[in-house]
Amino acid sequence: AIAHVPSLKSVEASAVFARELPRLQPQEQGLLLEALAIRGDAGALAAATESLQATNGTVRIAAVVALGRLGDAATVPSLAEALSAAQDAPERGAIEQSFVQLRGGPETDRALIARLDQETQAFKGVLIAALARRNSREAVPALVAQATRGDSTVAKAAFQGLGRMAGPEDAPSLLLALTQLRNEDVRGAAEDATGQALGRVPDVA
Repeated sequence: AIAHVPSLKSVEASAVFARELPRLQPQEQGLLLEALAIRGDAGALAAATESLQATNGTVRIAAVVALGRLGDAATVPSLAEALSAAQDAPERGAIEQSFVQLRGGPETDRALIARLDQETQAFKGVLIAALARRNSREAVPALVAQATRGDSTVAKAAFQGLGRMAGPEDAPSLLLALTQLRNEDVRGAAEDATGQALGRVPDVA
């Protein structure tokens, strides 16, 4: 029956099946969330958001994956709360991937950037990696700030993200950040990022 959910014509179908989710076994809940994500309507979005609170990790990851397909900037707070409660690396990895997939372009990027100052050091790396994978040029100043004031793990993640997307116009900021480093453990990542940004200077010959 779950296989037919995406093709059902009723506008109420997602809401009806969402009410059945708690009665299903975890594997079945995951399959139903996947089917609801294909439907892509408001009922599916609500069901996936509610399932972030599930006690079963498999169900939570299925909800996260569904939100990556369904969500936009408005979904960022729910996924960020799920990140704070994530219990293992696979769950955090699924949340990062969903951050990357969210629709909304720059608006979603700004929502992710805004969460950087709200998250604990332990989870900032996920947001930074997601912004880099989204190639969010708007995030460059925020990543420079994290690179200079975060702990070494956050700073390395920020420099790695900057290395992925910083352009030659960002090189002065990176050079300044490099000179202000207080933690030698980060220097290699900082030098790599600066070198990558400078390497994108176009040839004038």
